This record gives sequence, C-alpha cells and structure tokens, in this order.
Amino acid sequence: MIVAALAAVTVLQAVQAPPTTTLGPKKRVVVSGFDLKIKSMDVDADAPSGATISATLDITDDESFGSGMVDMLNTALVSTKRFVVLERQDLDDVTKEQGVAVSEQTRLDATRLLGAQVLVRGALTEMGLKKRGWGNSGGVIQLGQLRLTATAAIDLKLIDAATGEILDSIRSEGSVLSTFTSATVPKFKIGYEAFEAGSLSKAVRAAIDKGVLQLVSRTERLPWEAKVASVGGSDESPLLYLTFGDDAGVPQDTILEVFRPGAAVIDPDSQIVLGREDDVVLGRCRVRNSTSKLTVAVLIEGEGVRAGDGVRVVRS
Repeated sequence: MIVAALAAVTVLQAVQAPPTTTLGPKKRVVVSGFDLKIKSMDVDADAPSGATISATLDITDDESFGSGMVDMLNTALVSTKRFVVLERQDLDDVTKEQGVAVSEQTRLDATRLLGAQVLVRGALTEMGLKKRGWGNSGGVIQLGQLRLTATAAIDLKLIDAATGEILDSIRSEGSVLSTFTSATVPKFKIGYEAFEAGSLSKAVRAAIDKGVLQLVSRTERLPWEAKVASVGGSDESPLLYLTFGDDAGVPQDTILEVFRPGAAVIDPDSQIVLGREDDVVLGRCRVRNSTSKLTVAVLIEGEGVRAGDGVRVVRS
C-alpha cells in the first residue's frame, strides 16, 4: 500500500468540461469492462546525492481495478449528457442468463438485447510515478516532502452493437501533479485501495475525461438508431414498441424513419466487420408516448414492420 498525506493536487493537462447541451437523441451505450494491461509500474525518485532511485511496484490484478475504472468511465459518460448509459450489471445479468462463456460475441449479443447502440471497452495501458524531492533507498523507500507526478494512459474501443464493427479506437493520457508532505512504500505492491486514494487514480480519471471528450466527438458522426421491440395495435393503426425511454430525449410527435438494417459486410480473410449493406426503408412512425424504458409510436406510413427493425431520426 502507499500511505501519504496529500497537500495539493494539480491536473497538469487541463480537461475541458464536456458540453452540457444535447444534440439530438442520446445514444445508448454500455461499458462492457476495463482491462488491466499492465502488471507493474516504475517509480523514480531523487536521492540526496542527485542520483535517481528506481523501484518497481507490482500491481495486484483483481476485479476492483476493473470495476473501479468502469465506474469512472460511466460517470464521465453520464456527465456529458449525450448518452443513456446502461448499467454493467444489466449486461452481466444477460450474459449469465445465456449460460455461455463470456466472449466478445456474447457481450455484443447481450448489448443488443439491452437495446444499446454502442459498446465501449476500456484498457489501462500505462501508469507511472515520478518524484521530485529527497529520499533514500534502504530496504524501504522513504520520502520526505515531495512533488509527485502521476501519469496514466488508457485505450477506449467503440464497437457497433448491431454489427460488431469496431467504430473507433481512442488513446488518451492523463497527468496529475501532487504535493505530498510524506510518503512511504513499505512493500512493492499496490492494490486498488491505495490506487483509489492516491494521485494514480486522479491521473486515470484525467485520462478517462479526455478520452470521453474524444468519444463524444467520434459518436456525433454516428447516426442515432433504436430498435423495434414488438409490433401491436390494429391493422388500421399499428403500434411500434421501441427500445428507448424518455431519457433518450425524443419528444412526443417526433417523426422517425423505420428501416430494416442491412446485413453485416465481413472481410472474408480477416473476418473483420467492415460495415453493413444498404438499409431498406419501410416507412415512418410518430412518437406517441414514452416511459422510463419504452417508447410507443404509431406507424403512419408503410407496412411489414417487425421486431428487430430499426428506427432513426428522419433525414432532412
């Protein structure tokens, strides 16, 4: 563990607050997990002689790291007011009900069942600490007053839940300067409790905040879509039950285009999803009312709509 009295913390790389206005309907996203890609990190400290003392901290690979960073990412996504963020627990519940080993395909299937449009998966790829102050390198590193710079780097992968296509990959770095009155490293291991309480978590949070700003920009280019969950009503006035609620920001009487999504286009060699074939427009519907999880729309043009078809904002 790392024990320290924190005097001040400064984010070195300023993170602009995400815009608070919503442009169009909110896209539904789910964070499927956050992988820990590193097993250790280097700590560099100044010695009184002017030399540099280096130590390696092993990182305990437990679930707390992943779940803690998922929470950070969810919080950052919600704060943008651009997304409806589905709970990771809902994704876990669906995969458990399917009763199969959790794979990338299983996560995609579960994401579709939840009505999400985008699956986000993160990875922590770098962490580091650099100390400026005095210290010694006996059996235990002991540091007096110091300035500690924590750095972190993350990768975010955006995946189209409908096709499995990787929409984008984002790399983001965060750096935090902390002023400590004292610090002790009694053993070369760091667990999540020490991570959460220290400047490392602040560096990761800074990287996540910057990454989410990029994510907002990238997903603005992705047209908003939702699914038809079921079709009811009468032949004279068919009703479409849609997979989004009032939190999506789609007002009553909004006109939506109804379409049948094209099949995924897959590279025959790499098996990577390249996109999808042209959609088939089926008609239009008008939003009648919404609840917390469901929207009901009246089909005003077209026929033959079935569960699994899509809806989107009418293109101008």
